[in-house]
Amino acid sequence: MATKNFSDWRDEVAKYVQYASTYQSLVDAEVKEVIRDFCRDTGIWKITLSRVSTVANTSTYTMTVPTTNGTAEICYFDNVKYKQNGADDDQFRNLDPFTQEERDEHENGAWSFHTAPDPYKFYANVDKQLILYPIPTVASTDGLLIRVVVRPTDAATKVPDFLYIEHKQSIAIGVAGSMCNMPNRPWSDAILGKDLWNQYLARRDEAYQMVKMGYTKKKQQAKFPFFGGSRSQSWNWKP
Repeated sequence: MATKNFSDWRDEVAKYVQYASTYQSLVDAEVKEVIRDFCRDTGIWKITLSRVSTVANTSTYTMTVPTTNGTAEICYFDNVKYKQNGADDDQFRNLDPFTQEERDEHENGAWSFHTAPDPYKFYANVDKQLILYPIPTVASTDGLLIRVVVRPTDAATKVPDFLYIEHKQSIAIGVAGSMCNMPNRPWSDAILGKDLWNQYLARRDEAYQMVKMGYTKKKQQAKFPFFGGSRSQSWNWKP
């Protein structure tokens, strides 16, 4: 997958906010922040990580996010699958997320010491480490298949180009709205900033719905005309 630098958004942002070249680094930084927001709230940038092998009597696993398309960090775990050691790939099964509420209510904390041959739930800590429940007592080589939602890190300089190709204008509008809301800048305009930011939020919501549906057209059911009136009445309907 090709990539785009944050600086590639400058011309698009300039359609909404006029700024001098001395502010280009500020614009680039704001592009990064809006993309971080966009990725987190839409879940649009997903990565399937390299398979992880489980170790007997070990519950916690640190994830490694590839840097091919720019340095990224995990927002949350989108899907975690597990299979027993030596099982075929079609025997992966989903692990259910173990929420904080469930953990708080589960046997006064004793749950964290439960063991079993295989896990059936997972959760993540603040460091985005994956934690299996119960603690597996049997190892499984390449037993975890994990998909995560990521966003660019603070140190990132580029992102996958689909964010530019598919969402260039949406992100630029968000950047422009954020910039207009900055105080004491040559382009400061709180009213315009609010309008642009609301446009961005609407576009972000549309992107979120697209992520939920996937890049497919929903199958439509056949619809038939409603004629009304008596069933015995004769109609001559043509499409």
